[in-house]
Amino acid sequence: MLKIFLRQNIVVLILLNSGNFCNYLFQVVVGRALDPAEYGSLNSLAALLSVIMAPASVMPVVFAKFTIELGDTARIRNLISTCMKGMGLIALVVPVGATLFTGTAMGYLKLTEPTPYLIMLLNLSVALLLPPMWGVLQGLSRFTYFGVASAGAMFIRLAIAFVALRLFGQGINAALSAWTFGLIFELAISALALRDVMRVPAAPLPAGIFRRMVRFAIPALASTTMFIFMWNVDIILARLYCSPYDSGLYANAAIIGHIALFLPAALVNVLLPHVAKAHKEGLSGGGALAASLALCVVLSGGFCLLCLIWSEEIISLLFGAKFIPAAPILQLLSPAMALLSLCNVLINFSMARNRFSFIKVLALGAGLVPALVYAFHADGRTIALIMLGVSALILAGITLTLTIEERKQA
Repeated sequence: MLKIFLRQNIVVLILLNSGNFCNYLFQVVVGRALDPAEYGSLNSLAALLSVIMAPASVMPVVFAKFTIELGDTARIRNLISTCMKGMGLIALVVPVGATLFTGTAMGYLKLTEPTPYLIMLLNLSVALLLPPMWGVLQGLSRFTYFGVASAGAMFIRLAIAFVALRLFGQGINAALSAWTFGLIFELAISALALRDVMRVPAAPLPAGIFRRMVRFAIPALASTTMFIFMWNVDIILARLYCSPYDSGLYANAAIIGHIALFLPAALVNVLLPHVAKAHKEGLSGGGALAASLALCVVLSGGFCLLCLIWSEEIISLLFGAKFIPAAPILQLLSPAMALLSLCNVLINFSMARNRFSFIKVLALGAGLVPALVYAFHADGRTIALIMLGVSALILAGITLTLTIEERKQA
C-alpha cells in the first residue's frame, strides 16, 4: 500500500509541479511586463480571489472523503449531480452580488478602473464549479486526470499571457483574462475525466449523508479557510499599509516564497484520501504521514535554502533588477512558507482521521497576523518577519496538539 502511495505521489508531484512551474513562468512574464504598482494590484486581486474561494476550497476534502465512503459509482454520480446544481447557483449569485461592492474594492485595492475587479469576479464564477470535481477525482484516485487538468490550465494561462503581454504589450486586464481561459480548460478536463461516472444511472444516497458531510465540512471549512487566509492575508495587508511600490516588492517576494509552500503541496492531494481509506479500514496511516513529511522537508527545505543564499540572484533572474530590493523580504517569507507546508501536511492528516483539535492553534495564528501587522507595519520586511514568527508558532502548536492526541488514543 505504501508503494502505491509513493507512486501516486510521484505522478501528482510531477504533474502539479509542472503546473506550478508554468504558474511561476506566468508570474515572470507579468512581472517583467508590469510595473511594481500594477504587479501589486494583480496579486492583490489574486489573493482576494483565494480568500473569497476559501469556503469552497474545503469541498475537495469533503468530496474526496465521502467518495471513498460511498464507494458505489451510481451513488457517487448522484452526489456529483446534486452538488453541482447547487454550486452552479452559487457561481451565479456570489459574483453578481459582489459587483455591488465594486467601488469599495477599487478603493481598498487602489485600482484606477473597475475592469480588473470585474474580470476577477468572472474568474471566481468559473473557479467555484471546480472544487467538487477535484474532490471526486481524488477520491477515485484519478490523480493523472487531476494533474493534467491543473497543469494544462497553468500552461494555457502562461501561453495567453505571454502572447498578450510580451508580444502585444497588454496590461493587467490581459493577465487576468489569461487566467479565465485556464480555468475554463480545467473545468472541461475535469468534466471529461468524470464522464463515465455521469453516464451511470444515479442510485439513492444513504440516509443522512448530507448531514454527515456538513458535520465534517464545518470544522474542515474553518481550518481550510484559516490556512488559506494565512498565506494570502499578508499580501493584502502589505497593499493596505505599504506604498504601491513597496507592496509590489512584497508581492514579488511572496510569489517566489510561496514556492516553498506549493512545491510539496501536491502531497496532501494523495495523503488525505490515502489516510481516509486507511482510517476506514482501522489503520493509522502513520507511514504515509512520515513519507509525506520527509518529502516536504526535502522539497521545501531545499528551496528555502536556495532563497536564503541566492535571494538577489533568484529575483533578478526571474523578475529583473527592478525587484532586487525584495530580497530581504524573500529571505524571511521562504522559511515562513516552508513551515506552513509542514503544517499543511499535519492538518490534512488530522482531517482525514476526523480530528480537528488543531483548529484552536490555527485560529490563534490567523488572528495574530493582522493584529501584529496592524501594530507593526513599518515596511514589508517587518510584515514578513511577523509571518515567519507566526508560522513557527503554528507548527509548534499543531505538532504538540497532535502528539497529545496520539498519546490519549494509545
